[in-house]
Amino acid sequence: MSEFQSFSPQVVLDMFANTERDARLAVQIFRGLAKRLVCISSMDVYRAYGLFRRLETGRPDPRQIDEEAPLRGALYPYRSLSKEPTALLYNYDKILVEQVVMNEPYLPGTTLRMPQVFGPNDEQHRLHAYLKSMDNGQDILLDEAKARWCWTRGYVEDVAFAIVLAITNEKAVGRVYNVGEQQAQAESDWVKKIGQAAGWGGEVKTVPRAALPEHLVEPYDWRHDLAANTNRIREELGYAETISPEEALQRTVAWERTRDHGKA
Repeated sequence: MSEFQSFSPQVVLDMFANTERDARLAVQIFRGLAKRLVCISSMDVYRAYGLFRRLETGRPDPRQIDEEAPLRGALYPYRSLSKEPTALLYNYDKILVEQVVMNEPYLPGTTLRMPQVFGPNDEQHRLHAYLKSMDNGQDILLDEAKARWCWTRGYVEDVAFAIVLAITNEKAVGRVYNVGEQQAQAESDWVKKIGQAAGWGGEVKTVPRAALPEHLVEPYDWRHDLAANTNRIREELGYAETISPEEALQRTVAWERTRDHGKA
């Protein structure tokens, strides 16, 4: 605590608050010390995500998800993946994190809801499975419902720029922002663009779920898009992409290939 006091930060960026306890600890430490807390959240807070993961039920909504869209009613979205009460997945919920950060009167907050972030150093390697099949000369087989499904994405450097804007612009005080591309892409279009960046000559083939090989069947409800409206951060903070979509994918493909070659 004394080290933070001597540093006297004006704005604190919290990249690690994944649980309610994490958020309360950050607020406790920086309340009365910093002027603002910027918290990295996720679009998994929205009800559409709960519907997508079949945590709750409801009809699909064709509208883009803005910052005022309903949140999940079902808390702890990944608890089924861990039975250990002390594990991160068991206690993870960005809804609870946001509630703590945005309701602290003595430490104004800003929340950034992240999209599917891709690019170099992506620990989840979101392009890898598609790229590996492409580099092996294979066609890509997609569930026909998944092929139509849309998810907002963001290249890592563009996302970093959004974070910088939120830190440095006082207009962000007390605000919640979706971050990501302006128009979410359907999965089939996304795969084709990866293929273009990779120099792939194959095809994207779509089939009904019942015809998919077992290893490609996923438990999600593809009727529920995760397509965000990102106009608020563009209009209020002047956000815009800094890297072209083509260059972003080329850089990501090159990084994934370098990683694979390094493991060989």
